[in-house]
Amino acid sequence: MMGLLGDPINLAFIGSKEELEQLFINAGWTKAEPLSLHSSFQMIIASVFSKSYPSAPVSSLFLFNKKQDLAFEQEIKNNPRRRHHVRFWETPDNWYLPGGRKADWLGAATYDKKVGFSVFTGQITHKINSDIDHERDFVLETFTESNQPVSIEVVKHFTTSYHGRNGGGDEIFTDGNLPFIKIEKVEEVTSVSTVYS
Repeated sequence: MMGLLGDPINLAFIGSKEELEQLFINAGWTKAEPLSLHSSFQMIIASVFSKSYPSAPVSSLFLFNKKQDLAFEQEIKNNPRRRHHVRFWETPDNWYLPGGRKADWLGAATYDKKVGFSVFTGQITHKINSDIDHERDFVLETFTESNQPVSIEVVKHFTTSYHGRNGGGDEIFTDGNLPFIKIEKVEEVTSVSTVYS
């Protein structure tokens, strides 16, 4: 499937779907509703009238020829036009990242700062903050609110740092660092730990 480039991958997760969902819910995130005609209409009404919609759907972005499997969000001041959100795609069996690294899920975390028009399609869409690294780091910080111990290995310069634009025409930039997140058993680790390599 070919199309416009979406948001860059900036998170990798090792674990099951249940572990991923529990981690984000415990960290204060809300699972996004599936995108449908009904939820899209609700989103429009909520945006126009600044009405809270904490489980609002996110648009479909594609990786491995499929749309995201899961999405989580945090609404800002009960305003659906501004929100933190992250999409996750489950990786295929026996699939490896460059360097032979394995992840069960890849995520793209971005911050919606307002509603606007796509530069490329002219459609109404959320406009994201250009500093996607800040949003990546925000996601990691929220895990301190969870009672689930996680280990986080941040691989520096996993990809080349770059400036570019996403499918909505929003400018984006990243340092190329990629965190690998894994939920640990309580007896193995007692707090969020970070390893850099």
